Amino acid sequence: MKLKYEMMDIGKIKPYKGNPKSHPASQLAKIRESIKKFGFIVPILIDKKNEITAGHGRYIVALDMELKKIPILRADHLSKAEVKAFRIADNESAKSDWIDELLSIELSALEKMEFNLDLTGLDQKTIAKLKEPEKKNRKPDVEFTEELHESSNYIVLYFDNDIDWLQAMTLFELKTVKALDSKPGFEKAGIGRVINGAEALNKIMVD
Repeated sequence: MKLKYEMMDIGKIKPYKGNPKSHPASQLAKIRESIKKFGFIVPILIDKKNEITAGHGRYIVALDMELKKIPILRADHLSKAEVKAFRIADNESAKSDWIDELLSIELSALEKMEFNLDLTGLDQKTIAKLKEPEKKNRKPDVEFTEELHESSNYIVLYFDNDIDWLQAMTLFELKTVKALDSKPGFEKAGIGRVINGAEALNKIMVD
C-alpha cells in the first residue's frame, strides 16, 4: 500500500456532509495559528472521489485563509465502509492524556528557546499548571529512596541510545509501573525500579 501525496486545488476537494466530528471556533483558531506558523504540513486524507476522509478542520481553515492549493493524501485502497469507519476511528484514537512530567520538560525547553507557547495549542490554564507541577503526596507503586542509605552501595546506569536501554530492560527484566496521576481508563505507565545488586550481577554472570 502506498498513499499518493500531491498538492490539489482546494475547489476539487469535497467535504463529507455527514462528518460526525465538531469543529468549534476555538479549535479552528488553533489550527489557523499552527498553519500560519509551521505551514500546511499535515495533509488532508481523501478518498477516490476527492471526498475528505480525515482533516475537515484543516480544510475549513484553508478555505477561510483563501488557500488555492493544499496537500492531500489519496487513500484509494479503502472501501466505502472502511472510509466511514476510519473517520470515527481516527478521531477516537487521537484521544489520550498527556504525560505531564514530560510535557512540562518540553514546555520548559521551548521557553528557554523564547518560543511562543500559545502556538502549541495548549490553553493558558494548562500551561500555567504544567509550569508549576502539583506536589503529589501519594507513594508510587515502586518507590525510590530519597537519600542514599549508608549501609548500601549503589550503581547508576544511564543510556544514550534506545538499543542499549532495550537490552537492559530485557536483561534486568524491568517492568512498567503505574503513574501516580493515572485516571481510570487512561492508565499511564513508566519504568522505574531499584533492583537487588547481587541478583543483577548473578544474572549478568549466568547470561
